[in-house]
This record gives sequence, C-alpha cells and structure tokens, in this order.
Amino acid sequence: MGPAVEDFVFQTSDPAVEIRARIGGHGPPLLLLHGNPLSQRSWDRMLPRLLERFSVVTSDLRGYGESSKPPGEADHRNYSFRQMGTDQFELMSHLGFERFSLAGH
Repeated sequence: MGPAVEDFVFQTSDPAVEIRARIGGHGPPLLLLHGNPLSQRSWDRMLPRLLERFSVVTSDLRGYGESSKPPGEADHRNYSFRQMGTDQFELMSHLGFERFSLAGH
C-alpha cells in the first residue's frame, strides 16, 4: 500500500457544484488534472511516486467522476475551460496553495 491520501468534497463558489478531490504527500504543491472523459482515478498508478516528492491534489472536474454535474446552460458557459479552471483555483486556494505546479493529460 502506498502513501495515504485524504478524500474530501470541496464546495465551489457555485452553490450547485461540489468537487470531489484527494490530497496527500509532502513537498511543493502539484495539481493533477485528468483528461476527457476520464476522472482523477486516471492518476492512480503514478500517484504513489508523486506523493514521495509533492503535496499532490487530484480532483474530478465538474461534470466528471464523482463531482457535481449541473445542467448545462444554453451557451455552455458553466462547462467552459475557464469555469473548470476557476473551480480548480478555488480548490487550491482553499487548501492554502496560492502558487502551485500543474500537470494534465
């Protein structure tokens, strides 16, 4: 069994959206973003090695995995990359990480 991670739910500034996330490890903060149509679980094989060197945060983007799936708006604004990015910045700020590295696929 690898290093421990903590599962939690983060409430975004949008009352309709909760983000399912995990955090673990020690070191510089690293946010891992999953690709489409995957979930944060796509990082599971790499996570143990990364936890040895980083404070790692993974999350399910809104609309994916175990995060909220609010109804889409006519202009799709609430599922834009900008909105998903805002969710992630809010999450990292909530965790006390104002500066962090980012990896995605």
